[in-house]
Order: sequence, then structure tokens, then C-alpha cells
Amino acid sequence: MFNSQINDFINYISLEKRFSKLTTLSYKTDLNQFVEFIQKQFQLHSFLDVTSKHIRFWIANLKESKLSNSSINRKISSLKSLYRFLKKNNIELINPAKGLITPKKNKRLPVFVDQSNFPEFKFNLDLDFEAIQEQFLLEFFYQTGIRRSELINLKIIQIDFSQLYISITGKGNKMRNIPISLAFKNDINQFLKIKEENKFNSEFLFSSEKGKKLSESKVYLIIKKQLELSSTLNKKSPHVIRHSFATHLLNNGADINVVKELLGHSSLAATQVYTHNTIEKLKKVYHQAHPRA
Repeated sequence: MFNSQINDFINYISLEKRFSKLTTLSYKTDLNQFVEFIQKQFQLHSFLDVTSKHIRFWIANLKESKLSNSSINRKISSLKSLYRFLKKNNIELINPAKGLITPKKNKRLPVFVDQSNFPEFKFNLDLDFEAIQEQFLLEFFYQTGIRRSELINLKIIQIDFSQLYISITGKGNKMRNIPISLAFKNDINQFLKIKEENKFNSEFLFSSEKGKKLSESKVYLIIKKQLELSSTLNKKSPHVIRHSFATHLLNNGADINVVKELLGHSSLAATQVYTHNTIEKLKKVYHQAHPRA
């Protein structure tokens, strides 16, 4: 029964709600882990048999395993979503996940590369195409602030060279347009020319020699490698570039609502975390403007 209930829910969020493959996989993993625990501890056979006491016991076990509060909250969120789905199909169901108190999140500021340390980009034609693509991939992340999944699935046709913007399909199939500069448009055109000369034919902007889009792990390793050449940060991932994009925009006076739209955030709260990184900007303004500073 557990398996069929999870499968129905996964089909719902992937086909009807159109959640991304990565998000869907996270939900499925969280729910399967919950089921494994609940069956082992209480020998239950259905989500309808679960009570709030069982869930609290599970949360306590997660805490004992030293899992971070944010990870625990994500797992609880997965369980709550499933029960909301089950409630739709069974109005007599008493939702055992309703009203659960989630652990307080540990506040972590986004990691970003300092603006002065961000590597300058210039095509090095002495390199082979894959090396050129790796360098340009880093620059593309920084110029657009897009997510890894968005970059991987980006097709050349999504770039409007005449109007200077890129159409992105984000989370939940939400569309947004990201403007590009004339200089960056020229860089993209040069990259495409080099790509064609090296016979990397593909509908995707970034691709393998066989024309297939890059994998998520491949993109992660590329960014990690590129950042290791110029950064001493412990964390080196595509999301660090996205954090850098947002932080540098805000530090240079961009309106937070504009940054929200560029990032594809559904709420302003998700963007506001980057304002914590602008303290140096605030200090500079304070010392320049206050008569006693």
C-alpha cells in the first residue's frame, strides 16, 4: 500500500503539478526513507495507519542522526505534501502531519565569490574546444544567474540575438526573460562559431561532442574545476555563481525586485537572503555620507 500511495503522489506532482525531475526525485527519496523507518519500527502498511506520534518519533530519530534542520524540514515538507494529496482523495482522512512543528532553520548566508576576485573572461583560442566550453560555461552562469538545470536544458533557439534576451523555463515551467549585453551577445556568437568549427553540432548551447546535453554532475565538476583556479572558497558549485550574480547586482545598486525576477524566485523572501551580504556596501555608504563617520 505504501508503494502505491507514493507512486500515485509522484505521478501527481510530476505530471499534473509539473515539478522538475530533481524535485520529484527528492520527494520520492524522502518518502521512501520515511516508509523504511516506519515499517521497521512499527510494522505499518499504509500512510492511513500513521499517527502524529509515529511522525514525531521519526523526527526525533532524524535529529539523533545529526541531520541538519533544513534537511529535516525538507523531509517533513515532503510528508505534508503527500498527506495533502491523500486528503484530496479521502475526505475522512485525519492528517497526522498537520500542525507539526518543524525545527528552527539554521541561518546560513549564501557563499559567493568576491567581485574583485571573479575571473575575467576572454576566449583562449589556443585551448581545445572542451576547455573553451568549460571557461565559457562559468562566464555564462555569471552573466545570467540561471540554475544548473536551466543551463543544461538551454537550447540555442531560446536566445533572441536581435532583442538581446534569453528565454528561460524555470521551476514549475515558469517562463522568464534574462537580458544580455551587446558584448555578451558577441561572446555567445563567437562561442557558437568555435563550436561549429569543432563540429560540436547540437540544439543545446552547451553539449557533448555527440550533441547531447551535459549531465548535472558534469556541469558541477566543470564549475568546481574553474573555481579552484581562482577561488579559495570551500564550496565550489554552480549555485555559488548564482549567489555571486545576485550579490554583486545588489551590491551595485540593483533593485531587489528586479533581482527577484532575474533569479526566477516566486517570493521576495527567497531573494532577501542576499541582502545580508551587502554589509560592506552599507559600510562604504555610511562612511562616505555620515558627517561623523
